[in-house]
Amino acid sequence: LQNLLYSVFFICLDVSIFLLLTNTFKFNFNVALLIFSLLLISIFLHSGLSEAAMLISEDQFFDLLFFSIALFIFHFMFGAMIYILKGRHEKWGSSGLELQDIMIPVVNFMRLRLAYVMVLLNQLLDIWLFNT
Repeated sequence: LQNLLYSVFFICLDVSIFLLLTNTFKFNFNVALLIFSLLLISIFLHSGLSEAAMLISEDQFFDLLFFSIALFIFHFMFGAMIYILKGRHEKWGSSGLELQDIMIPVVNFMRLRLAYVMVLLNQLLDIWLFNT
């Protein structure tokens, strides 16, 4: 049951971050407040101030939370790569446009899909296989 609850928590957190960063869903104030409140309660419970028996270790929780926060870093890092690729086509000449036509969709796929899937898979594997 513990693994299932943590899996649902991190799936919801990662999907919320995905929806926020890709602008596919507009959060109203109540939904944003609920997500933020649940996140703060989870951080408080795992900060060492509470000794609940069903909690995973503090280190493991914050490691998993770091991966969710890293989604913001990945999103903007890949966005910077796309910006650089779009600015470089003048220096590459005609072959640069062909390279740009190939690279931008690949980087965009990594930015908008692959990073989220990889982070979520890492979190789920950590929860289900390495729960200490």
